Amino acid sequence: QTSDAALARTARAWANKCIFEHNVYLSKKHQCHPNFTSIGENIWVGSPQAFCVADAIKSWYDEVRFCTFAVQNCSKVCGHYSQVVWHYSYKIGCAVTLCKEVAGIQNAANFICNYSPAGNFLRRPYIEGKSCSNCAKGDTCENKLCRNPERDKIIYYSRWHPPWEFRIVCDEACITLVVLRASLMFLAFVAVYFIKKHFTNMHMST
Repeated sequence: QTSDAALARTARAWANKCIFEHNVYLSKKHQCHPNFTSIGENIWVGSPQAFCVADAIKSWYDEVRFCTFAVQNCSKVCGHYSQVVWHYSYKIGCAVTLCKEVAGIQNAANFICNYSPAGNFLRRPYIEGKSCSNCAKGDTCENKLCRNPERDKIIYYSRWHPPWEFRIVCDEACITLVVLRASLMFLAFVAVYFIKKHFTNMHMST
């Protein structure tokens, strides 16, 4: 898996809502990513003192002990584990937000990871066999994982944000207007100062 900026923005936007439930926009086209339409999600909530990225992900992975994929059975919760190791999920984006309260926890760390393409179906999350034995044509094997420069490249999506995210946006036209107004105000003050200095007998009224 490689990092994806758009998935991270979606994780941050939903984490900022400080609610302990899955993103309601995950199944809606282009609401959580400009390209991917299939998005998975894992959530961890706890105290800031207890929060550690590695420990949060390990808590998801540790659900493996509840899974018996040979008979497609899960004795408790398995979905976090299966999404972490899902073989077709090759992009990930995570974010953490400090909230006053989440799920009854005061001053909580709300940590979310989004994955794409989504996995998390009740079946074995990967094909058993020798590492990299099922890589696609053109892939290389690095650290026992299939890698592909085109698939794994980092894209920043600098102009994209979740449409439902509350944020104050100032695009290029907005910035130009702000700069222009500031410049005009400065010129107006300079003009008034110049007139008062060189035409001392002139009285200006407003």
